[in-house]
Amino acid sequence: MAAPFALYPGDAVQGILDYSTTDGRKHFERATRPVNGELFFDATAEGLFGFIKDVETHAQKFGWTTEFDGIFWIPDDVNNPDGADATFKNLLASYGEMSIEHIREWEETYIDVECREAQDSVQAHHSLRSSLSKTALDKVNIYKSEYTINGTPSGALFFKIIIRESVLDTNATALSTRARLGSATR
Repeated sequence: MAAPFALYPGDAVQGILDYSTTDGRKHFERATRPVNGELFFDATAEGLFGFIKDVETHAQKFGWTTEFDGIFWIPDDVNNPDGADATFKNLLASYGEMSIEHIREWEETYIDVECREAQDSVQAHHSLRSSLSKTALDKVNIYKSEYTINGTPSGALFFKIIIRESVLDTNATALSTRARLGSATR
């Protein structure tokens, strides 16, 4: 019997992962590693582009960016994801076009269901979490209620919170710098 073709291991493994098996546990361990080895992201704008690219590379390996199936593909209309005219956006590329509320509404459709998407979402959360520095974790941990659904962490929501806090940090820094410059010229 021929093996199913896939560019990445995560695309070849279909269906729910059995974490009671050695293969299932190994998949979880690999999937939840930091997205870029031992480099940790501080949730600042300076490293944001590189971090997003690292997340994208890691997510591809585990099928999280598989078009229309991966957890980072979110439908424009969460009430009609299977319709003939359904359109999706990749959160990693279009994070600025989606609200936290929209992402949450989509995640709520599967996060409490026994399905691969729920497993992938939790894996993504743990991978992102292990990719952050202590400073970044301090920034995002206070928003736990925004990135969890019924106590279950969501990878997509956690990603959106990381982006938001990285950008807010930049805006706050820019405002502070402008204020200091303004007072220095008086």
